[in-house]
Order: sequence, then C-alpha cells, then structure tokens
Amino acid sequence: MPELDQKIFINVSPERVFARLAEPECGPEWTPNLLKVERTSQVEAGPGLETRLLARLGGRESPGTGRCLAWDPPRSIVLETNLDVGVSSTTTFELTDQPPGTLMAAHVAYSLPAKGLGRLVGGLLGETLARRDLRKALENLKRQLEAEQSAS
Repeated sequence: MPELDQKIFINVSPERVFARLAEPECGPEWTPNLLKVERTSQVEAGPGLETRLLARLGGRESPGTGRCLAWDPPRSIVLETNLDVGVSSTTTFELTDQPPGTLMAAHVAYSLPAKGLGRLVGGLLGETLARRDLRKALENLKRQLEAEQSAS
C-alpha cells in the first residue's frame, strides 16, 4: 500500500485547525478533486461519523463513502475514504502546538484496484498526482485558516 507524508505550519491554533478538519462538509473547499461531502450518519462528531462523497478521479466523477476512525481533539483525527472505483485511503492528521501556530503532519495510506480507472490513473501518474494533491490541500487549508484568522 503506497504511503505519503507531508507537513505544514499553519499560523492558527491546533483547536482552529482541528475544528476545520472535523467539518467534513468543508472538505471540498480545500481538498483538490473532492467535489461534495454530506453526512449520512446520526453521529455528529468523532468515530462513527459517516459521509457520502463525490470525487474527481482521472477526469471522471466517482461517488464514495467516508468515515471517521479516530478522534482526539485537538491533537489528531483519522479519516477513511472508499471510492466506488476501488480507490481507498486512510488519512491521519497529527496536530502539534507550536506557538504561535500548529505543525500539521498528514499521513496518507492508499490502495488502488487491480484494474479499471483507479488502476489506470494510479499506474500512469498515481504517486505524483497524490503527492501534489496532498500538498495543495494542505496549502489551501493553511491559506483559508490564516485568512480567516487575520480577518477576525
């Protein structure tokens, strides 16, 4: 299973970063290729929270599901995503208080199907695209949170 790691410093508190990560509906605002997320479970927050999502993979839309596996505010959150094309991932966000902000470490473990669109995309560009999208997601999140901080 391929794995990616990326770190970024965000000039807001761990509580603010965690709060945004804990809002699945906000994911498309900062995550490339994530088009839509809606809650499907009765669980409001934490392990057991489930979502339905729509992502773009290889230029095509793919529905899928997500769920929160672990939750330790404001230090860490673990999210699982499964797309109908067979692509799945587990993302762990670790937040470390480093005044005046937060060091966020993201670890993504993902798998690709043996055939079909997911395998084609993975075989052609997989890790390069995944690494680029993870870096862009973290940069987007940083930009949004810091802009909100300076506006308040």
